[in-house]
Amino acid sequence: MKKLLIVMNDFVSGGCETQIFNLYRDLKSYDNYEFTFLYLGKLNHDYYSLIKTEFEELQLIHFDSFLVAKSSLDFYLAYFKLYRLLKRGKFDVIIPFHRNTSVIFGVINFFLRKKSFFQERGGSLNLVSKISGVFLYLLKRSNLIFVANNFSSGEILAKKLNINLNRVHVIYNGITSEKKKTTDKFAIDKLNLNENTQILTFVANFYPEKEHEFLINSIHEYGNLLTSNFLLLLVGNDNGSGRLNSVKNLVQKYKLTDKIVFVENLYDVQSVYEITDLALFCSKSEGLANVLIEYLKFELPIVASRIPVFEEVLGKNYPYFYDLNDGKGLIIKIEEVLKRNDRKESAKLFSQTQMHKFDLTKMINSYKQLIDEGE
Repeated sequence: MKKLLIVMNDFVSGGCETQIFNLYRDLKSYDNYEFTFLYLGKLNHDYYSLIKTEFEELQLIHFDSFLVAKSSLDFYLAYFKLYRLLKRGKFDVIIPFHRNTSVIFGVINFFLRKKSFFQERGGSLNLVSKISGVFLYLLKRSNLIFVANNFSSGEILAKKLNINLNRVHVIYNGITSEKKKTTDKFAIDKLNLNENTQILTFVANFYPEKEHEFLINSIHEYGNLLTSNFLLLLVGNDNGSGRLNSVKNLVQKYKLTDKIVFVENLYDVQSVYEITDLALFCSKSEGLANVLIEYLKFELPIVASRIPVFEEVLGKNYPYFYDLNDGKGLIIKIEEVLKRNDRKESAKLFSQTQMHKFDLTKMINSYKQLIDEGE
């Protein structure tokens, strides 16, 4: 019986916890795995309680080692307690799902020689660039399993740690093809839209790299190029950072409140996807965004920023990329898509050619192979 410890620093809507659900659910079907889930982070929004409920309902996690850090001191104490647990041999394999956690566990791994993963799920690896020499030394000489969820992040990881690229395993995020029944429907009927209104959707929490301000500035400056009547839905929250209010103020400043609607804390975004005519992704840096895969899953026409990971997912010749910082180019691409009468059929065919890369079973088997390797 292999005892696996899964670790997260924080829960954020739309982030890698989606992948954790999938990983848990399918690895659980193998009889030789026992899971413990460890959460280290500050409880600053209601999303955590929803996640905890879903985990318990699915009976995927044992909460016997459940630790919550409500302050910096608690955070480090929790890691000390964890080190003691690991030293006693309670777990065989450690899978952290957060960059900060990966670094700390990488150092612990050097001393304990447990089988442990170092996961890079973002697009910049800022934290690793700040690691001191001694930590880098320990990380590079441990028996860590380095994993990235896209080739772009894998290259960044190898470069920052100065390790051979073949030490980094690329495992694409996997999601189910099934579309679950919606329980938290977005009330589109309250917006009093006419039947010709085109719904544009951007699903992303309000972090700087998501470029919400750029999108709004582009609509303000070049929105007159759009011939269709449209409504933009911005779906996400800011986890207490204050950036959501900043973006709202910008919308009010430009008098765009009749064109842009904020959809906050919507646990299930499927109801938004079901009414979307065009999906947007404006990030200047990303890991392998689950939202982009969900856009494909729901066969949505997509206009996206041209960044390496999006080229990896959609293909370098994808016709509806716009160049970073080109607001006019963004609006022109939106107009091109909305003018196509066959956009839904075209998006459906395109999605069918791409989704095989993000197959859930393929992801599960890749993790299982790494976990069992050398046993």
